[in-house]
Amino acid sequence: NHGIFGSQHEKTLPGRFVAPPTPLEILEAAHEMVVSEKVEGSCTACVVTLDQHLRQLTYANLGDGGVLVLRHIDAAVSGSAMRSASKGKGNGAKTCRSSLQVAFLSQQQLHSFNRPYQLGYDDPKHYAKSPSGPPTFDQPRDANVTGIATRPGDLVLVATDGLYKGGR
Repeated sequence: NHGIFGSQHEKTLPGRFVAPPTPLEILEAAHEMVVSEKVEGSCTACVVTLDQHLRQLTYANLGDGGVLVLRHIDAAVSGSAMRSASKGKGNGAKTCRSSLQVAFLSQQQLHSFNRPYQLGYDDPKHYAKSPSGPPTFDQPRDANVTGIATRPGDLVLVATDGLYKGGR
């Protein structure tokens, strides 16, 4: 699906394989559209892709949202939330909860306390008489772009700062 990306964002590789857009390319295309259509406002952003064949999660995060990967440990089968464990003699099996550990946590991007990096657009004509001029926004190229290996059963949480703050 060409959608907002069009053929200029596709990369043709030998064997006529067309690579999907990267998270950064998606973020750049969305930002270009917002600016070209003069949509006023600002936001933080986190775009994530998952290559299931390579088990590779790639993201572009700008601001105080992010990615959290939780991994099961001490589980009979990777990815199971519960496991059966025999304790002692007899045929009575007890059910034990498996443990989760943080396998990866992306870093927030803040200019200073409570000032996350943000993409945005504000019409400069609103600030014609303002000595400080229009607000400055960050650019997609400022995003933290990272790829991490995943395992079957990993839990991936992509969230805004509101969820992370509320979970403390």
